[in-house]
Amino acid sequence: MASCRSGIKKPGRGGAGASSFEADVRDDAEGNPLAEEFAEIDAVLARSSRILNGADEPARPARSDERPDLIYDLDWNKEERLAEWQAVLSDTREWPLVMRAAILLQAWQNIEVLQHAA
Repeated sequence: MASCRSGIKKPGRGGAGASSFEADVRDDAEGNPLAEEFAEIDAVLARSSRILNGADEPARPARSDERPDLIYDLDWNKEERLAEWQAVLSDTREWPLVMRAAILLQAWQNIEVLQHAA
């Protein structure tokens, strides 16, 4: 196997197979935090490819609805705020589209439907 400047051996040169290349990459990844991050990205890409190819993948576990009191306001009523914004939506049905969009955007920002949104 021939090695390049980065120190990673390239398969296909010198008669060795891809399995020794994969072993070399795994050995390099054990002590390298960046390689660990790339391994996580590769796992996500592999899972995405399997899903897109029609493979049955187990669903991810659902997030718990428990939210820390320090970050979230427990009295926040998103459904009520969304209903208020939808009332503005129905009140502006007959308005010109550009004006309606501006009013709806301003209402969304004023009503603050989502608790944590940019």
